[in-house]
Amino acid sequence: MKILLSCINANGFGGSEMYHYELAREFDLIGHDVTLFTLRHIDWMDQTRLKLQHVNQLDTTNLDISEKYDIIVASQPQVNLFMLEHFKETPIISIIHSEIRSEDPVLDPRISHYIAIRQSIADMLINEYKIPAAKVSLIYNPIDRSRFNSAETAKLERYSGIFVGEVMDPIRFKAVQHLVTQCIENDWDLYLMSDSRYDFKHPNIKYVDKRWDTENLVQMMHFTAGILLGRTTLEGWCCDVPGYMYIIDIHGNILDIETIAPNNIKLLCDSKHVAQQHIDLYQTII
Repeated sequence: MKILLSCINANGFGGSEMYHYELAREFDLIGHDVTLFTLRHIDWMDQTRLKLQHVNQLDTTNLDISEKYDIIVASQPQVNLFMLEHFKETPIISIIHSEIRSEDPVLDPRISHYIAIRQSIADMLINEYKIPAAKVSLIYNPIDRSRFNSAETAKLERYSGIFVGEVMDPIRFKAVQHLVTQCIENDWDLYLMSDSRYDFKHPNIKYVDKRWDTENLVQMMHFTAGILLGRTTLEGWCCDVPGYMYIIDIHGNILDIETIAPNNIKLLCDSKHVAQQHIDLYQTII
């Protein structure tokens, strides 16, 4: 199958970037002809780009819109609109990564199907946007289980947790503040992996640089924390590390804190299983 996998940006270690890295990697491993396209220029020295040397990678400087693909998989509204404009005859699947910001689905009859990466997004697509349930599938974020697993790794001596995400992001900041307060009150250490930094003025609150091998950090932790059901929570569960999920609204207000993993989550987010779910869906459409 010839697949055009498309997104805004593929450089770096963010949630969307790693999502497309994992899908492209798995599609390539099982023998599909996959091209990863991004609207932003590709940084050929980026670590994740270098790890996809066997995958064709394009940006707006070298995309040939006359090329024929069996199916196009598009994330983010801008990319959906770009694909609808330039590939009018090719089936398009739209992936929705968030229910709270910048992910309003593009409603166009030429979009064959929508993939939600968590149940709350699927509910939003069906209930708020009135997309027929038959056109919506729940397929979780892909996690590489060869990296994120319950390997015998020594935990940090002090009770510690990790939060991955931009601390100064307005929709995350209230959750981070609450988490910081809880860690200080309980004398826990909290590691924040973020480019933006707020000085919480307490030795228990520590910043770490973004890195490729986050599994080595997660496996040492006693818990993870994040907003909604993001990659870090899934990665932690795959490592048998409990997770705190902050359920927030579009303004970042905390609605709830959940700790229970969905049934069979290790299987459902295994990148091999996720890739096969995608391929099975694509085949029903083309």
